[in-house]
Amino acid sequence: MVEARPGTGRPGAGFPGTRRAAPRAEQRRSLIPVWVISLVVVAIGTLWLGTTFLPLALEDDGFRSQLGTALYAFGEGEVLEFASESWLIFVHLGRALVVAPFVGVEAQFGPAGQLALLMLVLGGAVSAPYRAEGRWMTLVPLALPLVLSGRGVLVSCGAAYLALYLLHERGKPWMLWFGALCANLSSASVLMALLLLLFARPRQPLAQRQWFQRSAVVALLGLSLAVSVADKIAGFQGGETGYEAQGFGAGNVFLTALSRATLLISFSEGQLARALVYSAVAAILLFNLTVKLRGQRSKGMRRVLLCGLPGIFLEGLGVVGLLVPLTWVFAGFDPTGRTVRGRRQP
Repeated sequence: MVEARPGTGRPGAGFPGTRRAAPRAEQRRSLIPVWVISLVVVAIGTLWLGTTFLPLALEDDGFRSQLGTALYAFGEGEVLEFASESWLIFVHLGRALVVAPFVGVEAQFGPAGQLALLMLVLGGAVSAPYRAEGRWMTLVPLALPLVLSGRGVLVSCGAAYLALYLLHERGKPWMLWFGALCANLSSASVLMALLLLLFARPRQPLAQRQWFQRSAVVALLGLSLAVSVADKIAGFQGGETGYEAQGFGAGNVFLTALSRATLLISFSEGQLARALVYSAVAAILLFNLTVKLRGQRSKGMRRVLLCGLPGIFLEGLGVVGLLVPLTWVFAGFDPTGRTVRGRRQP
C-alpha cells in the first residue's frame, strides 16, 4: 500500500511516475487583476495616448519599409522576382503575416482594437506566472503597450511563450508556434529563440509529435536567421545605407555589426532615455546571471537569461525580448517549477 507523502495530502504525491498536483493557491487564484489592468491599459492607450501599432512618427522606420515591400511584392504577384534577388522577402512576408491582424483591427476599430489584441497576447504570457506567484511584479508586462510599439510588445512575448512551452508543466504546442512567430519579428530575438529551443531542456521528455514540431520550428527560425545574416553581411561589406559602421568597425564585418548594437546606437544618436533603459536592462541581466541565479534550483531561469544575453550586443530588439523573463526573476517565478517564492518545491 502506498502511503501519502507528508504534507501532500494524497497518496504517492511526488514519486516518480505520478503527476504533481498544482498548488492550491495556484488553483484558486483569480485572473481578474489581469483583465482589469488590461482594460485600464486599453483605455489609457485609446483615450489619452492614441497609441498606434506602428508609431506614426517613425515614417522612415525600417520595419515599416519591410512591410511595405512585402505587401507590394505579394499584391503585385512579384514575390518570386524579389526572391530571385534575395530570400529576405520571405522573412518580410512572415513578419507581415504576424502583424496583419493587429494592423487590420486597428484600421477597423482604431487604437482600441489593436490594443485589445495585444493585451490578449500579454494576458496569456503573464497568466502562468501570476497564478504561480500571485505577485504584482508578474503583471508589469501588461503596461508594455504604453511604452513600446506593437512590434516590441510581440517580441517581448516571443521568448516568454517559448520558455513556457519548453519548461512549464502546462506548456502547449500553440505556445511554441506563436512564440516563434513573435520572435521572428527581429533577427536578434530569432537568435534568442533558437538558443532557447536548442539549449533549454524541456521539463518532461517531448512526445514524438512535439519533437517533430520543435525540430520544424528550429529549422524555420534557423533559415530565417541565415537569410537575415547573409543580407546583413552583404550590406556591411558594401557599406549600404542602413548598414554603415557607427563610430568604429568600418572595414570589418564583425566589428561593424557590434558597432550597430541598439545600446550603442542609442548613446551615439543622443537617445538618452532609451539608452538608459537599455543600460538598466543589461545591468540587471548581468547581475542576475552572476549573483542572483547561481544555485542549482535556479538553473531553468539562468538558461533562459543566458540565451538572451547575445541580444544585448546586436542591432534590433534583443534587449526587449528579455523584459518579460526579467520580471519573472524579480517575482521569484521559475517556469520549471523548481522554486516558488524562493523555496524548492517537493
